Amino acid sequence: MSQEFKFDPSNLDFDSIMSKMKTYFETSGKFNDYDFSGSGMQALMRVLAWNTHQNALIANMSSNEAFLDTAQLRGSVVSHAKPLGYLPRSARSATASVRLTLQGVPALTDGILIPKWTKFTSSIDNKVYTFYTLDEATATNSNSYTVDVAVTEGKKLNKRFIVDTDDYPAYVIPNAEMDTTTMSVTVKDGLNTTEGETYTVPTKVEDLTVESTNYFVYETPNGYYEIYLGDGIIGKEPPAGSVIDVEFLKSACADADGASVFATSATFGGYAAQVSTLSNSTGGSAREGIDSIRFNAPKAFAAQNRAVTVNDYSTFIQSEANFVETLNVWGGEDNDPPNFGKVYICVKPTGAEVLTDAQKTQLLDVIIAPKSIITVGHEIVDPKFEYLEIDVNVNYDSRQTPLSSSQLENQIKNTILAYGDTNLATFNSAFRKSRLMSHIDDSESSVLTVAADVKIQRRLKPTLNVKARYDLSFTTPIASVTEFDSVVTSTAFNYTVGGTSYTCYLRNKTGSTQLEVFRGGSEGEVIVVDDAGYIDTTNNKLVLLPFEPSGYPDSEDGIRFSVRPANENTIKPQRDLLLKIDSDTTSVNATRET
Repeated sequence: MSQEFKFDPSNLDFDSIMSKMKTYFETSGKFNDYDFSGSGMQALMRVLAWNTHQNALIANMSSNEAFLDTAQLRGSVVSHAKPLGYLPRSARSATASVRLTLQGVPALTDGILIPKWTKFTSSIDNKVYTFYTLDEATATNSNSYTVDVAVTEGKKLNKRFIVDTDDYPAYVIPNAEMDTTTMSVTVKDGLNTTEGETYTVPTKVEDLTVESTNYFVYETPNGYYEIYLGDGIIGKEPPAGSVIDVEFLKSACADADGASVFATSATFGGYAAQVSTLSNSTGGSAREGIDSIRFNAPKAFAAQNRAVTVNDYSTFIQSEANFVETLNVWGGEDNDPPNFGKVYICVKPTGAEVLTDAQKTQLLDVIIAPKSIITVGHEIVDPKFEYLEIDVNVNYDSRQTPLSSSQLENQIKNTILAYGDTNLATFNSAFRKSRLMSHIDDSESSVLTVAADVKIQRRLKPTLNVKARYDLSFTTPIASVTEFDSVVTSTAFNYTVGGTSYTCYLRNKTGSTQLEVFRGGSEGEVIVVDDAGYIDTTNNKLVLLPFEPSGYPDSEDGIRFSVRPANENTIKPQRDLLLKIDSDTTSVNATRET
């Protein structure tokens, strides 16, 4: 009895299709004398199976590309984002801040113009990068002919178009590495005309009129960019035969981050300039990836180009700011203490711990202000860091590994640090001890048991030789004091008593929340300050009062204060706190089990 040939559209495997087809023909009763393993029939069946396989695969891929959630091609994802009003972020150039001091300018000279597109150069690893000013600036006598300017990396390129008479003409710029924020569009009457009208990207719908000089930019399916000018209804329509000049920078992305020394051969009003660096170049990045577009486009559409909820703020900052590694936004009602009518924004930039002044200005004035509600205030908060000190003890079976104890310890420590880099890199990322121990257990087959102790650390650079109060807040409750040891410890610092400087440490008295400063002595420990503050168990913080160190050996990190948390299994940072694993104090002890 013949079997019905059924095709499973979810099974695209060529061999499976071939096998089902062969079984069908063999049992159909119409091909009883055929040898289906013969070369002729086999070739025909392979062609049929391959055609079926290919058609099914094309149908499946076409269906996937029809939806934003399942599309795999960048062109498809960008096309789905376009009706949502979302322009994927282009490549972004690194930006630095420099100060120009003009040399030998007479005191009564009028202001001296620093023109747009002034060229600077800088070298990173023996590779020269060019930077340009994107705006004009003026050095005046009131500031001793010194002016601060922002310079942006990139290779300056130009594309020229002649306006045609087609309906809704698009002008394609064949460059996938351009930074669209550096684009300058000028429309001139003809090829021999030097002056023209500058067109800009509209930021508000009410700015669009019949005479508004605006252009719109989109990413094309092949990764290039195209611009549309007005049509006489939405924006001014340039007449046929006009010339469109587009100037822009081709970005080197993150390769140009870190430039610290800049020079220019340009003169300004005939005067040379000395260039000093205010901030190194940062913020270079590749264009927005497919997953990011898929995530941000629906949220940008929901926000409707206005910032009301904290999710709106997050969406705009993530999609428009190229220097964001991670951010957190919260309303004043969730702040500590509450501050209604305000939004707090905390950003950790790529390659740095805090934003530069220029980046903060860009966030507030360029990205947030045009979209926010007038009655809502905004405050940018620098991130704070809590460090985790992890002491790990493992037992291992030496017969299951060629590694020595020290090699195993190094491998496990690298596993711990990698866990921190992967799982604690963003705001609101909780540390879970059980997951870390699972990572350690899985990292080496010879590991038999894992035990870990966790402490939380905050760092402080106090003002030296001045009595002051310092409050060090922690994200989780501090463990209760015991009669056996201290729950608070510190690294070394100098304390001067009677003109003599001693190497001292801070701890809590056993069985008490009172803090003390002590040092070593020939006859044992000596208390230098009996009452140096207290543990505020209600607000989870250390209060150092009075605290008057005269120095500390670690000039980079200052003094490290460590506390034992009440619950070391789960540590959840809030608001502006980020967790990091301290590589200096994290230790691993591997014991061979016999």
